[in-house]
Amino acid sequence: MKKIILTLSLLFSLTQLIFCNNTQKNEVLFELKASHAAAFDKDNLYTALITPTEFDYWYNAINEVKKFVDENSSNNLGIKDKDLINPLITIEKASMDLINTIKIIRASLQSPNTIQQNIAALETIKNSMIQVQNKLRSAVFILNKEQKIMARDILVNAAMFIETIANKAIRDTARL
Repeated sequence: MKKIILTLSLLFSLTQLIFCNNTQKNEVLFELKASHAAAFDKDNLYTALITPTEFDYWYNAINEVKKFVDENSSNNLGIKDKDLINPLITIEKASMDLINTIKIIRASLQSPNTIQQNIAALETIKNSMIQVQNKLRSAVFILNKEQKIMARDILVNAAMFIETIANKAIRDTARL
C-alpha cells in the first residue's frame, strides 16, 4: 500500500512539474511572439520607427528563453545538456548581431556599400539560425526528456523568429 501511495504521489508531482513547465513554455512563446510583433512587425525595418523600448521587449524575450532553457536543460546530476546550451549561445549571439546589424543599416541609409556589407551579415545570421533549427530537431534526449523537449521547442521557435526577422531585414533593404 505504501508503494502505491508513494508511486501515485511521485506521478502526481511529475504531472504538476510538466504542467507547470508547459505553462512556462507557453508564456515564453507568447513573449517571443509579442516582442517580435512589437519590434519588427513594421512595413519596413529601416524606414519605420523602432523605439529602444521595442528593442527592449525583444531583449527581454530572449532573456526569458535563456532562463527557461537554463532551468530545463540539466540532467539529474545538474549537468547542462550541450545539445541545448550550445544552440542557446548561438541564438543569443545571433539576436544581438541581428539588432546591431539593423541599427547599422538604419544609420547608414545613404551608404550603399555599408548596406551591402550588412546584407551579407544578415544572410549569415539567417543561415546560422536554419542550422540551429536543424540541429535541434535532430537532437535526441534521454534523461529529463519532457523538460528538454520543451527547452528545445523554445529554442527552435527563437531561432525561427530570428531567421524570419533576418529574412525581412534582407527584403526590406531592396525597398530602400
